[in-house]
Amino acid sequence: MTTSTPAKERRNDREAALHDLYEEIHQKHLFPFWATTTAVEHDEVRQLVGTSRAVPFLWSYENELASLLRRSAELVTMNDSERRSLILVNPGLAPRRASVTTMYTAYRLNDPHEVMPPHRHTASAVRFGLTGAQNFTGVEGEDITFGPGDLVLTPRDTWHNHGNLGDVPAVNLSVLDLPLVEQLNALSFDHDYAEKGEGKKQQSARFPSDYSARVYGAGGLRPRFLDHRRGAGGSSPMFVYRYDAMREALEKHRDWDGSAHEGLAIEYVDPMTGGPVFKTMTFFMQMLRPGERTLPVKQTSSLLVAPFEGKGHSIVDGKRFDWGAFDTLAVPGGSWFEHANGSDHGVRPAAALRSPRQRRDGTTGMSASVATAERTGERSRNTRLLSQIDCPGGGQVWIDGTTLYISHMRPPAGTSIYDISDPRHPRLLSMIEMPPGWHSHKVRAQNGLMIVNHERLGQENPDLGGGLGIYDVSKPSAPRLITKWRTTGSGVHRYDFDGRYAYISPTAEGYVGNIVLILDLQDPARPQEVGRWWIPGQHAAGGEAYPWDGYVKPRCHHPLRVGDRLYVSYWHHGFFILDISDMARPKLVSGVNSSPAHPHPTHTCLLMPQLLKGRRIMVVADEDVAKLRPSPPAFTWIYDITDERQPMPIATFQVPGIDTDGRPQPPMTGCHQPSERFTGTVLPFAWFAQGLRLVDLADPFAPKEVGFYQPPPPAGYDRASSNDVTLDSRGIAYLTDRQQGTSVVEILKS
Repeated sequence: MTTSTPAKERRNDREAALHDLYEEIHQKHLFPFWATTTAVEHDEVRQLVGTSRAVPFLWSYENELASLLRRSAELVTMNDSERRSLILVNPGLAPRRASVTTMYTAYRLNDPHEVMPPHRHTASAVRFGLTGAQNFTGVEGEDITFGPGDLVLTPRDTWHNHGNLGDVPAVNLSVLDLPLVEQLNALSFDHDYAEKGEGKKQQSARFPSDYSARVYGAGGLRPRFLDHRRGAGGSSPMFVYRYDAMREALEKHRDWDGSAHEGLAIEYVDPMTGGPVFKTMTFFMQMLRPGERTLPVKQTSSLLVAPFEGKGHSIVDGKRFDWGAFDTLAVPGGSWFEHANGSDHGVRPAAALRSPRQRRDGTTGMSASVATAERTGERSRNTRLLSQIDCPGGGQVWIDGTTLYISHMRPPAGTSIYDISDPRHPRLLSMIEMPPGWHSHKVRAQNGLMIVNHERLGQENPDLGGGLGIYDVSKPSAPRLITKWRTTGSGVHRYDFDGRYAYISPTAEGYVGNIVLILDLQDPARPQEVGRWWIPGQHAAGGEAYPWDGYVKPRCHHPLRVGDRLYVSYWHHGFFILDISDMARPKLVSGVNSSPAHPHPTHTCLLMPQLLKGRRIMVVADEDVAKLRPSPPAFTWIYDITDERQPMPIATFQVPGIDTDGRPQPPMTGCHQPSERFTGTVLPFAWFAQGLRLVDLADPFAPKEVGFYQPPPPAGYDRASSNDVTLDSRGIAYLTDRQQGTSVVEILKS
């Protein structure tokens, strides 16, 4: 007879054995690469990738570094130390001496007539002059005096020393690949400098002080009678790059378009190869012209940005950093970043420093064990930013001819009107304000008539009341209020307008929530109600039983008219198709509600203008707000309504990559609103934090993204929040952010 061991006892025995196994593995300096549970302490995969990572960070020269450098010069003399530098330590990497994963930056102040003894190291370095005209670095017998903007190389294993030959203090910035070399266990220093076996405290000059300029400064011409291997080799033999030459090159190209992602950028190169000056780092200077803003980009290499002239800001992974001259900004590898010059003067982020990017000829300036800086993705595809309108956050955009109307989310901004004859230079014509307590965040205009909604947004000014403001905009620079159509309750939310009839979603006396109402504006001074429709149960004053206790109250978001049909979104009550061949008596054709099974409200029902694969197709966009429960981002549905009495979902579309695991995400990450004006099969969407997305529905069973524009976050915000988009007759998109600004985006042919 055998006796089995209880399960609890077996489990305890296994846990004890695993504990002993882990102890022995760690004692022998091994790492167990497996997971026994999903807890973090036992998930070795997560532990393996959970090492320290650099974070975006800004060091301010004016506010922090300058005073510390002066104090260090007073307290630490050459008698105390041969070097006196402040190393910038990234908070995410501390206590490692690293500003980003593979490089560090240090600031050095030398007092007048200080010259340090020679030394060498296996890390490569540059010195960039900030202040003082007579910074000094001797490199392998070439004595180099340099000033602001000059770049001096000290390649690996070259003897060099630093100092200041002038009569005033001088500051320079150093960048070394020391963290990379240290990680490769190849770092060494040598301070025992000797010439002919005799130790010396200073190098003897073996080359003329203008050797680099004389031999390599002509560009494209190489003296064949000289040995161009200097020091240990493998680096540029040109040890100094003068700012005068760089400035001249930048100014020559000031009027050129430049790169959308880098502005005007000129790289310092090895005159022998045309490649980077070092195999581990490359250096270039950028010019950002007044008002210029680069498009976001991501790269796998680390980047250090050292502004030299002017002021501006960068956005790194959604966080804004305002910088000035001589600051340093750390941009970790894998981060999205962009730069902007908001001033009236040119800006030079002078030493943008990074590991060399993969070259277009297929070669690379580094070993395979180090990531290249090849772009891993753009934040635009088949689109190009033409201009950016700096305006209050927008709720809706609409175009009539060459006039752009932007309705704003919050008072006092009501509606802005722009001339967009030149989309690169939109011109503000007029603005209508709203008092506190209300907003007019929706707008439509046609044939010289503009209507804006009045909807409650607070408790102030109760006498204003909800409804529609009806304006004469035959002269857009001088809009004139014709009348206000009034309703009770919170007012009107959104609507369609065909030039005569307005199809609106007002609150109304005796009804629960917003309903459908048709207004005739043939005489805009005397709007006339034509007809209305509601879900049975909304008309409380009519004695209808209310069936939704414990659920979200019904609310018409807005109707859209095509022919004798209204396609009506009804928030958490789905959508409805109405027959309005008799406008006075709208009739229900059909309705579908995906809630509460799906937690997002229905925002827009948009009929495609042509048959697709022989089918009548309607796009139904859910809005990524007001979720019934925490959920992944909202998406858009594709319905076949060939038989409009039985709408049938045949596909969905979500922006690729934003919902990878089905976990809940914050509101306004996913879908919001398609453009209600477009042609063809490519439908533009305002996709909240994902910006403008272009979705091709030529095959409605398999919608696919064919382009996008991901705007940067407005100043003071963590991410974009694209609220609406519309197209003009030229196919140019106008994308408004509910927080701040409107982007004018050209849609390119794929």
